[in-house]
Amino acid sequence: MELKFRVWHKKYKGYYELDAINFYDKYVSYILNDYVNQEQSLEYFDFDEVIIEQYTGMKDKNGIEIYVGDIVKYTHDWEVYAVENEIAVVEFEEGGFSPMQLANGGTYYALEGKPIYEVIGNIHDREERLNVWFRKV
Repeated sequence: MELKFRVWHKKYKGYYELDAINFYDKYVSYILNDYVNQEQSLEYFDFDEVIIEQYTGMKDKNGIEIYVGDIVKYTHDWEVYAVENEIAVVEFEEGGFSPMQLANGGTYYALEGKPIYEVIGNIHDREERLNVWFRKV
């Protein structure tokens, strides 16, 4: 699995692809591209300014990388029953990445088989949109 991270900046409300994580001094760095002047610079954020999210090593059905904090729609067919178009948040739980927090309040662990995922957003999307996805059924 490729070890990869992205960060969500709490104030600027956007994702940044990381260049490095400095655990000793507690900051992350990223490369800022200035396309107008055709320059690059290395910029820094303190840990308290960002939320660090890890790549799961999986891609969705459209080839999009799945990170912790992504909201996925998934379908899974077990021998006993089938799950179709469920919505969940990807989290790191008990040593692995799993879609969690179903709209019906349940929990799902992808332990067997091959579920089909589609990234449809992330936990930082507007609150109104999240309320629609995670309404009680």
